[in-house]
Amino acid sequence: MKSRILIMIPILWFALLGSSYAQETSALGGSIDVCPKNAVLLTENELTRLIHFKIKSGQKCPMHRTPGGFAYVISGGTITLITADGTKMPISFKDGQTISYGPAEHVVEGTKGTFEAIFLEYKTN
Repeated sequence: MKSRILIMIPILWFALLGSSYAQETSALGGSIDVCPKNAVLLTENELTRLIHFKIKSGQKCPMHRTPGGFAYVISGGTITLITADGTKMPISFKDGQTISYGPAEHVVEGTKGTFEAIFLEYKTN
């Protein structure tokens, strides 16, 4: 129980931090735009997009915008999220973990192992 609470704290922090981005138009693209080697669009409709994301230790996905959604972790690992103001937040994930997250703008850096997940993202106007 304690580990689930510790895992949710950074996710909630990013949800609150990024909430102002939800309805804004951003010059930044999404992960499929800025790091196509890591993020592949599987399918989309008018409301959501399904993305396969994989990043190895040492790789970096440049600054991009995420509108919020859900994810299922295929392969756990540690990533570091870096916000526009330079704040770094390392987060470790386990195989089979599910995540909900809010809108944010950040860099994703592979820190330990290979992180792989399927993301269901909301589309915003």
